[in-house]
Amino acid sequence: MNNPKDNQEANSTLDIEAIQAKWLPIWEKKQPFNSSNDPDDERPRIYVLDMFSYPSGDLHMGHAEAFAIGDVVSRYYLPY
Repeated sequence: MNNPKDNQEANSTLDIEAIQAKWLPIWEKKQPFNSSNDPDDERPRIYVLDMFSYPSGDLHMGHAEAFAIGDVVSRYYLPY
């Protein structure tokens, strides 16, 4: 079982600015979140749509399961 103190320590050592400094230039160059009609753009044409959420009661693991696959598929096709 995780110790809450371990989680606090992990969070305090996470350098958000360093992570952002690493990935922003890559995202700026590759534009992975932008679509293009340019015929010279060699990126694969992928469209991933999750079902939109709607209030159907309390959140439960089924919500996480339903949205996780779209996230996994989208990240698989990111060009980096």
